[in-house]
Amino acid sequence: MSRLLAVAVAVAVFVWGGSAQAADMPVKAPPRMAAPVLTIPFSWTGFYVGLNAGGSLGTWGASSNAQIFEPDSFSSSPRLLGAVGGGQAGFNWQFDPWVVGVEADIQATSERKTQAFTLVSPDDFACDQAFPSCDYLNRWKFPWFGTVRGRLGFASDRWLFYATGGFAYGEARYDLALTGPVFGLVVHDSTRKSGWTAGGGVEAAISSIWSVKLEYLYVDLGTHSISAENPFATPETIVSSYHIRDHILRLGVNLRFGAVSSPVVAKY
Repeated sequence: MSRLLAVAVAVAVFVWGGSAQAADMPVKAPPRMAAPVLTIPFSWTGFYVGLNAGGSLGTWGASSNAQIFEPDSFSSSPRLLGAVGGGQAGFNWQFDPWVVGVEADIQATSERKTQAFTLVSPDDFACDQAFPSCDYLNRWKFPWFGTVRGRLGFASDRWLFYATGGFAYGEARYDLALTGPVFGLVVHDSTRKSGWTAGGGVEAAISSIWSVKLEYLYVDLGTHSISAENPFATPETIVSSYHIRDHILRLGVNLRFGAVSSPVVAKY
């Protein structure tokens, strides 16, 4: 019996000592997991302002009841070439993947076309028969224009393909000079017209706040007419008309406000 008791005590001491020693051993902590990164998709929603520059071509159609464009011509097709530059501002709303917006811009241009010739036939109706020659000059200018347009686009992450159209307005100038040895006519006409515009483009975001775009616009401001008394011969009143229309290709850069497209780290 005493042997049995001794064995039991020895087993108890061994188990107790092993448990205490195991309790004193350091426990390895589980590996710490990195916080997940939540990426917010790029959004075109927000306000923006920017600058643009490019080139323009005005295909204006002109006509008159007198042969003022060429010795035997009652019409002309002046092509106004020049540079264009200005600024724009707008706002986009994105309804994935569609983007709708509104944009306004104002542009200065260097577009002009000058047409001049000398009529040397004294028998022509537009030159007094007493004079051997008359000088004719036509000059068209398109100094500035602006637009207010809607935009509808399709977004593919940082790329935006869009169509645009709306209201257009601007100033057109026309100079007419008929000069002879004694008599002459000089007309300086300036008019502000309104009309419509349509076009399209592509815009790419190069960062969360900057984007660049390539855009084409067609502008049509309608037809303008002027009249002036003819100092030489019939017709007694010269009536001249021209159709104000323009093709614009321009590059632009926009600074966007309120854009969110950076990764967000979730913290626990």
